[in-house]
Amino acid sequence: MYWEDFLNVPSTIVENKVSNEKVEQFKQALGFYDKAAGHVPPTFVRSFSFGEIQGLTWPDAGMIHAEQEYEYRRPLAVDEILQCSQQIEKVVRKNGKSGKMAFIYLTQIGKDSAADTVFISKRVLVWKTAGRHVEGVPE
Repeated sequence: MYWEDFLNVPSTIVENKVSNEKVEQFKQALGFYDKAAGHVPPTFVRSFSFGEIQGLTWPDAGMIHAEQEYEYRRPLAVDEILQCSQQIEKVVRKNGKSGKMAFIYLTQIGKDSAADTVFISKRVLVWKTAGRHVEGVPE
């Protein structure tokens, strides 16, 4: 099994509520005490679930977060419910000083009740132990 086997396989769709309580906890954790009520930090979506990609087991260790970008079509609103999903868009393999690596390009999307895209999150993850077998995890 390889990361490439999961290219463009959509995950299940998960509902995530932008609750005021969770937003306030998130802001406090980041030290945003002076922001206006109702303001949702753009990185708040990192607290969302994005569904499972059937057959894919993510590693417990060895995955490195390399890059993150967000595109917002509009600001998040407190109390709205978003339908979120994810899929692997691309896999790039490289050899480094510490061995083989797989760069996994993951896209995560949140849509509102009208099925309009609210945000797109793009992440690059590095599986630095690519080529070494870890039970249940793609190579």
